Amino acid sequence: TQTQLLETNGSGLFMVGARSNANGHTYIWPVQVASDGTITKSNGQQPSSDYIDCDGLNNTSCDIVWTGSQFVIAWQQSGALKFNAFTVFGSAGSHTLSFGSVTSISASGVLNPRLTRDPDTSRVICTYRDGGANKYVMLSASGNTVTKYTEASISSTSRYDEYGDVVYDEHQNRVIHMWMKDGSGDQDRRIYLNAGTVTGGSTNTISWSSDSDAGYRAA
Repeated sequence: TQTQLLETNGSGLFMVGARSNANGHTYIWPVQVASDGTITKSNGQQPSSDYIDCDGLNNTSCDIVWTGSQFVIAWQQSGALKFNAFTVFGSAGSHTLSFGSVTSISASGVLNPRLTRDPDTSRVICTYRDGGANKYVMLSASGNTVTKYTEASISSTSRYDEYGDVVYDEHQNRVIHMWMKDGSGDQDRRIYLNAGTVTGGSTNTISWSSDSDAGYRAA
């Protein structure tokens, strides 16, 4: 397996995901953890019949996040970026997952999709690399349906395929994006950050800060 995923709904229900080397599909297993620590696993299911691209362990090709009502998953496939949402039914050992229709973004070369949730606007934020540039798209989910809004750039500075991530800081009400620069000399593989202010409602955009050098080089 490659690209292992783990997310929880905060109430003892976890989603464990992994891409199978046998057929290239990603499977998700519902896992219930009881108060005494007992772990009960249900059968795995696929969010899509797509072959999910994965470029070794360095490149995270899919991600999953809990929205408060459902789980949203993102993955790359043949250069495109795809999303789905699912709700969970049943009890420990017999959970079933109800998936919606796949939503896609056509792109030239999507890599490293990463998800986080902004609870203030009830939006999911996906950051990713497309053709060397840093981009993002905001999503909303209702039941097992994902709605995507217009994708846009975070930074046009060329970045490496892997090692990007995103998180939402509820104290500062900012989304923080981390990535690694594709440069030369001392600028090669330097870690950079951007802070973003999210606007939800009918706008669904993020105002990002300039690239900030974190002062660390991943040589």
